[in-house]
Amino acid sequence: MVGVDRAVLVLKPKAPFLAWARSVDEEATEISMEALSLDSTAYLVPDFESDAERAHLIENFFVELFEEQLDSWHADQEKWPVERGLEMFHEWFEPQFHSVVLDVMEARVLHDDEGFEDDLEDTDWPNSIL
Repeated sequence: MVGVDRAVLVLKPKAPFLAWARSVDEEATEISMEALSLDSTAYLVPDFESDAERAHLIENFFVELFEEQLDSWHADQEKWPVERGLEMFHEWFEPQFHSVVLDVMEARVLHDDEGFEDDLEDTDWPNSIL
């Protein structure tokens, strides 16, 4: 196992996000907050040393994070809330930071633009790590 020179930010959705998702997606009417929170998006972010650095990171990236969360649920931007400020971001999401990131795989980390899905086809994933 090797440490990764990043931290992790997990965005846990809150009730306003769920209400919005239900309003734009008929299939979401049955989803619970618990189910929505089970597989929250994790973002690799720069390492941080303090709460102030965490706050600064959110202030700098909340627009992109907010838009990515909305887009992952509903791609039609006409359905997105028009005003999406920092205060609303905190009302809709609970950021959870994790400072230790370990990579259990031996293979080099690939980004989606490098064809990581194709690369996994050439391995015995997930059996290769079990």
